[in-house]
Amino acid sequence: MKKIIFLSFIFIALILVTSSSKAACVNLTECKTLYSDRVQNKIDSTNTAINSTINSYDNINTQIQDDLIADWQAYQDNQLTPLLTAISNSTSESALFDLINSTDVTTTHVALIQSTNYHYDANQIVSNIQDSYTLINETFDYVIGHTRASSYQNSLSLIPIAYAAKGDPKTVCGDSIVDKSEECDDPNDVWCTSECNVIYLDDDKTLKGSLDGSISNMESEQSSFDAYIIEIDTQLTAITRLDLSSNVSLSTLQSYQSDLDVIRTNVNNAILQLLGDVENIITL
Repeated sequence: MKKIIFLSFIFIALILVTSSSKAACVNLTECKTLYSDRVQNKIDSTNTAINSTINSYDNINTQIQDDLIADWQAYQDNQLTPLLTAISNSTSESALFDLINSTDVTTTHVALIQSTNYHYDANQIVSNIQDSYTLINETFDYVIGHTRASSYQNSLSLIPIAYAAKGDPKTVCGDSIVDKSEECDDPNDVWCTSECNVIYLDDDKTLKGSLDGSISNMESEQSSFDAYIIEIDTQLTAITRLDLSSNVSLSTLQSYQSDLDVIRTNVNNAILQLLGDVENIITL
């Protein structure tokens, strides 16, 4: 009895395997349509990647974009289009099945999707870094505008804000007119003293020490961002040299994705540190 049950299981398994290996079509015309549609779907997704998706990655350089587009185009020209033609020219179901079983377009397709996903993630990380650069520049501009020493102007390489202006020969502090002997004249300006002198962060030793520490941290964070940009570009360039039709490329791309995830974490941590330094400066 047990032997009969065991043989029954084997028989059912063979039926399932045999039925699953057959195409969901009953004649050559239907089979051609079925497989042509599958290939056409890949062509459609390829065209979307080439004409739309990749062009939206505007934070990575255009050469990298062009290389990725070229990979998708080569996939379409060298694999998908010839396969579509061969399907159409098949003269029998057996010949069609042999063609499909002997042709691998899936490996390249999966590799291209992985590569495109990597480019998307890289583009987003670089976008966050670009926003951080903007924040750094705006903060440095703020520092230059609220410090007296020219060393800040020179080291941060930004145009200083001028406070002096021609005024009435008669000096009156508080009349909203900046006279020659005044640095400012706005009773509502928290950076202007009651003697019409500008309050500079570096006039106070304690404030200056805190300011210099935050600036030093921001410059280190900026250097880190520069390094991450180079690292991402290096990996993107390496990806363009992969043979995407090889199964090895799938594991390599996964390794690059893991490396990019580490970079993303490091960038996010650096951004959090940067925000803390900016907050320290604006609250001095």
